[in-house]
Amino acid sequence: MTTSAGQYYDLSFLVNFLSNPNISNEVKVTWGGGQIFDQAIPSNGFDYTPYSVLGLQASGGSTVLGLSFKTDADYLNLDDVSVTQSANVPLPGAVWLLGSGLLGLMGFRKKTFGPSRKG
Repeated sequence: MTTSAGQYYDLSFLVNFLSNPNISNEVKVTWGGGQIFDQAIPSNGFDYTPYSVLGLQASGGSTVLGLSFKTDADYLNLDDVSVTQSANVPLPGAVWLLGSGLLGLMGFRKKTFGPSRKG
């Protein structure tokens, strides 16, 4: 699929696995050659279960999306596969917490020790 290097994408899809105790069921998804999703899908009758993987970064102008299944095709249904551009992935909350903590320590140091004086 056509992608833009450095851009982030969100993948979503629906899976339905009809009950059969003699068949194992697993869905694997790869993005650009790397595995991003590997899950056994529980039996859910005739209802589809939504799955999504967010913040997939493209490394070039073309990215291969792969879907593979470990089941009998008569029992697994895949529908509504969608890949959309997303906003850049925000920095984790821990980074903001670390930054505010460091600013707080700098303020504490100035308040406790005051400005340095040279005589």
